[in-house]
Amino acid sequence: MTADHFEVKLRAVECRIAAKGDGEPARFAPEEMETLARMEHGRWWADRALDGWKFGDPRDNKRKLHPSMVPYEELTERIKQLDRDSVDQMVRILDREGSIVIRDVRQ
Repeated sequence: MTADHFEVKLRAVECRIAAKGDGEPARFAPEEMETLARMEHGRWWADRALDGWKFGDPRDNKRKLHPSMVPYEELTERIKQLDRDSVDQMVRILDREGSIVIRDVRQ
């Protein structure tokens, strides 16, 4: 699911996926990383909500309750970092597959 939504996220920061050699790899500014992490949390939340999950603390898999079913701004810094790490992981996966993230100069 994360991979399917990655191109959508990249458009939000005026980037796109390209083959290695088609440009210089983009480096995300801190505010861009926060935008991407916020979007990743929104994607995660929507995926869980569609599966019937709701806010609940403590987490209860059987009852589909999760303490992170809150807006991004209400997450702890540790949980926000998980979303940032997910973005970084997608960039590394693309690199292993021969692709990079570049600034979209076509706009």
